[in-house]
Amino acid sequence: MRKANVSDQAIIIKIQNHLPFNSAIALCESGDKIISLAENLRIHKLIDKSSLSFLRNILINHNQTIVKSSGGRNVILFQDMDFNSEILKKDFYNLISKSENEKDILLEILKSKGKLEQSAKINGIIGHANSNYPLATDFEFYLILIKTFVYREVFNDFVSDSRFNKYCALKAKSLRGRLG
Repeated sequence: MRKANVSDQAIIIKIQNHLPFNSAIALCESGDKIISLAENLRIHKLIDKSSLSFLRNILINHNQTIVKSSGGRNVILFQDMDFNSEILKKDFYNLISKSENEKDILLEILKSKGKLEQSAKINGIIGHANSNYPLATDFEFYLILIKTFVYREVFNDFVSDSRFNKYCALKAKSLRGRLG
């Protein structure tokens, strides 16, 4: 940014389409106010992101890197650390180690919760995520699915069921077919 002959704000806007899932880069005044924000926080669209304190409250398990910018401003990069977690990767590989049919698992969950009508919504969310993140590996896509469902209250019953993690892992593996 220091070498470019454009404003910090213009660069932040240009970065928008190249951020990894669940990350953000903010241009801030010396206080708490965000001047410009480039983000890939699709699951958080309804939350106020005008100040750093609000942003920090929604970004759980994120690393923060601060870079001094021009005019007493700071550029802060927030990155979701789950995508680099070896423990979560190991858990994912354990979930996909046994070959099972993800459709059967989802049907079991839906029947046990008495919510067969949620099938279309779940598949719609997965399809939307699949088209938005075509380059994600199976592990990354699994995390994207889990995080997307966690932030939607209507799916709390499902997310709390350990079988749903297995379903998401197998779905990610079947849609991606390459290891991350």
